[in-house]
Amino acid sequence: MKTGRLEGTAMNASRYGDYAETAARYRIAKGTLQNWVSARRVPFIKLGGRIVFDLDEMDAFVAQHRVEPLDPKTADRVLLGDIPRARA
Repeated sequence: MKTGRLEGTAMNASRYGDYAETAARYRIAKGTLQNWVSARRVPFIKLGGRIVFDLDEMDAFVAQHRVEPLDPKTADRVLLGDIPRARA
């Protein structure tokens, strides 16, 4: 299925992609995406026997999983912890 619009639906403002297009867009393996769908870790739409992805929903999913960088001033304290290390 080509990325484009699903005409005649209430959701026609969003773009949709199949497994190959969506995996390529996010630079992940197609098998990884299939595993995530199987585990229901990502949003998807099942149309008959076809799985498609609303790319706007996928963008939101990716944004929700963003990890912010540490503040360089406190990174060492966070990474090493303020807890004294046990002595051997």
